[in-house]
Amino acid sequence: MPLDDWQTLMNLNVTSVFQCVQAVLPTLRQRGGAIVNIVSVAGQQVFPGWVGYCTSKFALMALSRGIAAEERANGIRVTAVCPGSVNTSLWDTETVNADFDRTVMLTPETVAETIIHVLSLPASAVVEEITVMPSAGVL
Repeated sequence: MPLDDWQTLMNLNVTSVFQCVQAVLPTLRQRGGAIVNIVSVAGQQVFPGWVGYCTSKFALMALSRGIAAEERANGIRVTAVCPGSVNTSLWDTETVNADFDRTVMLTPETVAETIIHVLSLPASAVVEEITVMPSAGVL
C-alpha cells in the first residue's frame, strides 16, 4: 500500500476524529456528555492486506482510550464501538479488494441500535468499548 494511502487513512480515521473532539470538548466539559467513536474490529486485530486501515483504527482506539482517561473527571463518557463487517457501500468501492458474503454481515441499523443502547445508559455508567460481530464471525 503506497504511503499516500496510509496518510489518507490516518487523516480520515484519526486526524478528523481528533479535530471533531477538539471542537466539542469545551462544551462537553461544561455540560458533560458522550463521545462515540466507530473504531472497528480492525482496531483490535490486524488483517493481512489491510495493514494501513488497521493501523489507523488502532490509533483511533488509542485516541478513544486516552480521551476517556483524561476526560472522565469532566463527566465525559467515551465509547469505542468496534463492529465487525457491516454491509455498506464501502464494499462496492474499487479500493476494497474483498469478496465476502454480504448477507451475513451486520446491518448499519444493528450498529446504530448498539450506539443508541450505549448512549441510553444513565450518565453514571459507561461502556468504554463494545465489539459487535456478525453471528458468522470475522469474514
